[in-house]
Amino acid sequence: MTKTTERYVPAGSVEPTDGQSPMHGISGRTRGSGKLYKKPRILLGATDMERMALLKEEAEVFDVVLKCEIIAPERRAEKRFDIFIADVSGMGEEAFSLVEMHRLENRNSAIILITDSDDVEFYKRVMKLGVFDCFSRPYRGKDLQLSISELIKKRRDKTIAAIKSSYEEELLKDREQIGYIMSMVESLVLALEARDRYTRGHSERVTELVAELAGFLGMEDSAIERLKHASRLHDIGKIGIKDSILHKPEALTLKERDMMKHHPVMGEEILQPVGYFSRIIPAIKHHHERFDGGGYPSALAGSDIPVEARIIALADAYDAMRSDRPYRKGMDKSATLAEIEKGRGGQFDPFIADAFIKVINKSRRLDELYRFREEGGD
Repeated sequence: MTKTTERYVPAGSVEPTDGQSPMHGISGRTRGSGKLYKKPRILLGATDMERMALLKEEAEVFDVVLKCEIIAPERRAEKRFDIFIADVSGMGEEAFSLVEMHRLENRNSAIILITDSDDVEFYKRVMKLGVFDCFSRPYRGKDLQLSISELIKKRRDKTIAAIKSSYEEELLKDREQIGYIMSMVESLVLALEARDRYTRGHSERVTELVAELAGFLGMEDSAIERLKHASRLHDIGKIGIKDSILHKPEALTLKERDMMKHHPVMGEEILQPVGYFSRIIPAIKHHHERFDGGGYPSALAGSDIPVEARIIALADAYDAMRSDRPYRKGMDKSATLAEIEKGRGGQFDPFIADAFIKVINKSRRLDELYRFREEGGD
């Protein structure tokens, strides 16, 4: 009657060391690694200390929390134990009462019994009561340990499955919430771009460019997704800029340029109240920084500029140069890439600039995107 069978951030950058690219340190954000799995709790019960000592000797080989308790007729079932191992030798009918009481008060606890009975009917009755295993004296300690090991594995697998299910549910909720938030903010982006036919579709094209570049650089899918959200919203702060400045056909005055330079900070202020956006705000706030430290709003330089912002800066500049403005026609691909080349190490991160040039030169899809725009599409 015994069992004998045997029984698993926001993406960021760091200062590169010799031999490392400036993209060293890029990764997707991972969740915290809190202690998710607690040690199983095992309650040992026997009618005398000698038998209790034998049970304890077999159970102590496992990494568990043990409690020992002498069984008495008036005993109430102990709660919050994962496994109950009881030597019910000599208890007769009281053994069944003990199992029933424990099962009523702790339905999720598995039960293993040791008995001096070799009556088949005894085994049938305890199994009907939900006992996991039953050993008749004399029994082999190894068999008891195998049974305990199987229960611990089942508990661990069940815990892992529950954690996975909970994580997937939370992930689905997060995605639904992010989708809802993004749809609302998307309407703001469309409203912003509708104010100026020259910039219509700009954020969408920047997002396309960024996605291609981030994929080429080997960023993780989750990091690329956040980067795409940041790209879509990178100019959201321009909602607070007057139309007279946004649509001015000639060069801006010094005061007007200062007002325009404030739009990344205004974007931060617009998005800050929503928790999710805290992970993409740095990319939005700093996409006008220069690699040489001459940008705005914080005059950051080199690897102090968030890598996402350095990526968006290239895509933003490329689309701006390719697009028509009231005071000039858009530049062609060759001329624009020549300007990107000139800006290596000054305006742009040289490593990312080189990667961007390769992406533009090899991507037919991006060629089609700008060919369609130059032919009059949005």
